[in-house]
Amino acid sequence: MNILVVKMSSMGDVIHALPALADAHRHIAGLSFDWVVETAFQDIPALHPLVSEVIPVGIRRWRKHWLASLRHHEINEFIHQLRQKEYDLVIDAQGLIKSAIVSTLARGPVSGFDASSARESLAPLAYRRAHRVALDQHAIDRQRQLFAAALGYTVEGPVDYGLMQGLPGQDALQDSSSIPPGESRKPMIMLLHGTTWPSKMWPLGHWQSLCRRASVEGFDVLVPAGNEFELEQAQQISADTGAKVLSGMSLSDLSVVIARCAGVVSVDTGLGHLAAALNRPLVGLYGPTDPGLTGVHGQWQKTVVSDHLSCIPCRKRNCQYAHEADSSKIYPPCFQHTTPELVWQALLSQINRVTSSRD
Repeated sequence: MNILVVKMSSMGDVIHALPALADAHRHIAGLSFDWVVETAFQDIPALHPLVSEVIPVGIRRWRKHWLASLRHHEINEFIHQLRQKEYDLVIDAQGLIKSAIVSTLARGPVSGFDASSARESLAPLAYRRAHRVALDQHAIDRQRQLFAAALGYTVEGPVDYGLMQGLPGQDALQDSSSIPPGESRKPMIMLLHGTTWPSKMWPLGHWQSLCRRASVEGFDVLVPAGNEFELEQAQQISADTGAKVLSGMSLSDLSVVIARCAGVVSVDTGLGHLAAALNRPLVGLYGPTDPGLTGVHGQWQKTVVSDHLSCIPCRKRNCQYAHEADSSKIYPPCFQHTTPELVWQALLSQINRVTSSRD
């Protein structure tokens, strides 16, 4: 049975759909999945052993440069690739008008969320079958229930992202032989500081304190950067600590590094969900967003959640409080109680849980 998954963005949303593939595989023999995804995130479904073909789409880029895209025949080439196969089922796992349009361009019957469940209520007009899935639950659970309704089985068992096969470095904390020659043999900690929402940024001074603490405690600290702003911040976080800044890495290469880490600290960002999918000991920092809906989800994960302000979670990109010049005040204020010491102890607890499970 050939199934096309349409889940194009963002990185966290793409990762949230991965466990549904493992569910379907457990219940139905002989499934094969293809996946339509934004070009920037195509490495994510490519990591999954059940995904046969990844079909990249550049809608974000086309919106900005649609004339150039037409001249270069990018859109026509995408449609041609999309229609190469006939699918037994197309699942629009995004529930947007744009994903519904892409789904209907493919060759096969389309299923997706119904009007009460989809993010845009007009999207289900394009589906042959629409399924009601409750909104007030974690995004992973919504994806699992959508696939179960579309394919005719009942969701059961723990979340399984299915990314562990074929990724080296899962025992990096204990097994130094998994570390390639020339790399450090100290356990590694990764600090995932980058996010597009200013309200989700943990204060720079906190990252610097945590970086120094981890270095003093004998860990090698890795600080990735995906753009110029993140690179500047990563350099400030790592200054005078010996921490290593990682820039210009593909998602595929970065996933291998994450898989070798002893632990990860992350704000609410896509790479944090990738670390959860790779089953790394992880502490997720949540202020303006709701971890009950989009929190890191896995066996060795812990969320540090702010709750001391009535506006938490505001779910807003920008904090309603003005950024004061007084450096003694924490900004955004929803992270006032999320101290570096609290986060460090939470991370050590997760690392120790993993170590104890292996004894």
